Amino acid sequence: MTTIAKDMSEKSDTKQIVMPLEGIHCVGCVNKIEGALSRMEGIEKISIHLPTKMAFIDYNDELISSSEISNKIEEIGYKVLAVSSFSNEKVEDIALNSVEKEKRIFFIKFAVSAVISLFLLSDFFIDYSPYTLLLITTFAWLWCGSHFHIGLLKSLKAKTADMNTLVSLSSSVAYFHSMALTFFGGSGNINIHYQWHEIAMLISFINLGRWLEARSKSKAGWAVSKLLKLKPRFARRIYSNRDKLTAPSAYLPKGESYDSQAGGVLTPVEEIKIGDMIMLRPGEQIPLDGKIMKGYSAIDESFLTGESIPKDKGPSSRIYAGTINTSGALEFKVTAIGAEMVLMKIVKAVRESHASKSSVQSVVDKISAYFVPAVFFL
Repeated sequence: MTTIAKDMSEKSDTKQIVMPLEGIHCVGCVNKIEGALSRMEGIEKISIHLPTKMAFIDYNDELISSSEISNKIEEIGYKVLAVSSFSNEKVEDIALNSVEKEKRIFFIKFAVSAVISLFLLSDFFIDYSPYTLLLITTFAWLWCGSHFHIGLLKSLKAKTADMNTLVSLSSSVAYFHSMALTFFGGSGNINIHYQWHEIAMLISFINLGRWLEARSKSKAGWAVSKLLKLKPRFARRIYSNRDKLTAPSAYLPKGESYDSQAGGVLTPVEEIKIGDMIMLRPGEQIPLDGKIMKGYSAIDESFLTGESIPKDKGPSSRIYAGTINTSGALEFKVTAIGAEMVLMKIVKAVRESHASKSSVQSVVDKISAYFVPAVFFL
């Protein structure tokens, strides 16, 4: 994960947004987004997690809005799939579904272009018409390599260059050169060399690399998604005045329901605040971090500690979201929500471990920033 930070004189209005992005493939893409956003007034910090294509942006909402940030990212050629105030299961699923979709597309395009490459290589044994080769290669260049050409157009619009630029230009030059030879190659002793095979094989190999890359990103995304699924979506909030529960329909906010058996109000976890009282029944998963106020139970904390034997807990004991209440009924006070929960801190640590780079990777990233300009120069 790469980070760019700015010193701001006032940070009282700092907010963070999370954006799953589409179209990020390499460090060059990350650098392009970071470079564009870092020049915008009000941006304080940018962190882009390449494996899951998630952007975490801290900004001053008095100087810039989330919609302006989103519009800037789309202006330079990348699609913003969602905007959220914090990382949650829904946002992670959007990002993961995007990676899964990309993985399927790259595999299909690789498979098709590989079959076309084999067909074109058979030309060494079977004498196909030049127009047949042109037609088959046109499909490989136009459809199997369409994402490279779209990337080139976006790069031109943003006045930048990346790997899509190189692949699109190299395949396009070879394609139009071979097309010109097909129609205007002339006759005589001129030695004509078509490049149909090279075009299809280049697109095949690059698509194979993109598919392998998307597959590794998918695995990284599933690790985070599984952790987030440990957090329940609802909690039984206890009203301070229990008499109100005799007529719950008159008092319950929209989206909440009364659970008469448990004596609490089923409330979406996102609406719970620090200090709220929550009721737990035996066998339920703990929805938020808190402090037990009433009751005794054994809590299964194996996903946190690795210890398979449940730990006895009572009043004043700390409990954590994602762990399981195995035996007794409990009432606890919420002490942490959102990103401050231990579970979310683990999610953050997993992301950082996926994004950590060796010294060799850091050197490669620096070289990649000069690779495309160097190729154009040569």
